[in-house]
Amino acid sequence: MAANLEDLLARIERLEAAEHEHEEAVVARPHEADRFWSHIPFGAWLKLSGPSFALMALGFGLLWNGQQVTTQRILDLQESTTDRILDLQERITDVQVSTAQQINQVQRETAAQISAVQRETAAQIIQVQRETTDRLLEMQQRLIDLHREDRS
Repeated sequence: MAANLEDLLARIERLEAAEHEHEEAVVARPHEADRFWSHIPFGAWLKLSGPSFALMALGFGLLWNGQQVTTQRILDLQESTTDRILDLQERITDVQVSTAQQINQVQRETAAQISAVQRETAAQIIQVQRETTDRLLEMQQRLIDLHREDRS
């Protein structure tokens, strides 16, 4: 068993050494992408990336401008809406004041009419009371007279 175990340990050491050599070879060898970019001169890179950068800057500028226009439109809409709301509130207030004045006028007229009817009714009641009182006094006087006649 020792021979098998020694063979196994030797094999593991060889595999580890092979793996270590492979890792060193990969690190030492440049990647294909790195080799591609290293072969492009700076002037050519600018010719490729310059229009892309300009297009990105233009797109950002358009986006920024669109955002500013949208923000301004929102502010204008808010101002317009606020003005409309204030105008409607003013109209409603005017209508409420007018209605309140009309109600007060009608209440005054109604109170005056009620007061006039009450005065007229009170005068009629007083007149009826006087007439009734006069009749009662006359009846009492007659009774007194009749009572005196009966005694005499």
